[in-house]
Amino acid sequence: MSHDTYKLTESFGGFSEGDILDVTARFGDWHTYTAELEPRSEPRATTPKVVITDDPAGFTEAEILDPTARIGDWHEYDLQFTPEDGSDAAADDQIAVTMPEFEAVSEPVSA
Repeated sequence: MSHDTYKLTESFGGFSEGDILDVTARFGDWHTYTAELEPRSEPRATTPKVVITDDPAGFTEAEILDPTARIGDWHEYDLQFTPEDGSDAAADDQIAVTMPEFEAVSEPVSA
C-alpha cells in the first residue's frame, strides 16, 4: 500500500463505486492494522473508516483445537481486537479488510 489515494471500482462496505478514499494513517509491524482510509467527499466524523489488515482476525477452528498451540499464539489473537474505551461505539465505525480484498474493489489514484 504505497499510494495515498484509492478510487473504488465497485460498491463496497457502504461506499459507492467511484468514491475516493484517502489513506489517513499508516501503522507499524506491531499494530493490528496496516493502514486506515477515509472517504474524501464526506465529513470524516459521520462515515466509517476502512482499515487494512494483514490477516483476517482470529484463528481457524483447527488452530483453536490444536493441542500444540502456544500461549504466545493466544496473545497474538488478543491483539487482533481494538480495545474499547467503554463508550458505546457503533458497529459500523470500521470496515476491516485484507489488502487483496481491498485491491479487488479499488485502484490507486495518482495525486
